[in-house]
Amino acid sequence: MEDNFDFIIFSFFEINSLSAIKNAVREIFNKDIQEGRAKFIAKPFFISEFVNPFIDGEHDDIFCFWKVKQYPSKIFFISNSADGRQTLCNVLHLKLCCSFYQFAFSNSTESPFFLFHYSPIQGPDRDVLNYKEGKWIFYEKGPKNKIEEERFYKRRIRRERLNKEILLHYLNKTGVTFEDIDKNIIGYFIFKRIVKLQ
Repeated sequence: MEDNFDFIIFSFFEINSLSAIKNAVREIFNKDIQEGRAKFIAKPFFISEFVNPFIDGEHDDIFCFWKVKQYPSKIFFISNSADGRQTLCNVLHLKLCCSFYQFAFSNSTESPFFLFHYSPIQGPDRDVLNYKEGKWIFYEKGPKNKIEEERFYKRRIRRERLNKEILLHYLNKTGVTFEDIDKNIIGYFIFKRIVKLQ
């Protein structure tokens, strides 16, 4: 995974079946598929096409799920939407009874945004955000995940409470190395839903 981007948001589900997720996506978007507004598309997957995602809603909705050899019990997800399609992730996690993590971080210094999200199989979600809108805003909600380190959140300077380095540290504690998430891909699918008028 290259590091030359302004912003990335991605998730992974703690499940080993890519086909189960594909079937669930087909079921969720069945009406759109039947009416010709959505389809699975056959094209090579390059994660670089999904970094620096769209912020507004005026674009076609394209997302990808993939599996890599080194993480057989995880299915990764990325979309071209800056919200990371968290609603879709929540629907899938409930439908498939599996937990999921979501990470977002910036290299940009103009509008930095950092997110850690965890949805367990059962129980309340966990969210930690740190972003700048004029001033730095730090927010957390829900029971802490076992991989978190509260010492970071007690730092006096808000911009240091959650940042890219901390998120990469948390990702490593889940057993995942960021540089490897798009290496040795053994299966994937890309889905497109037409949102804007052509």
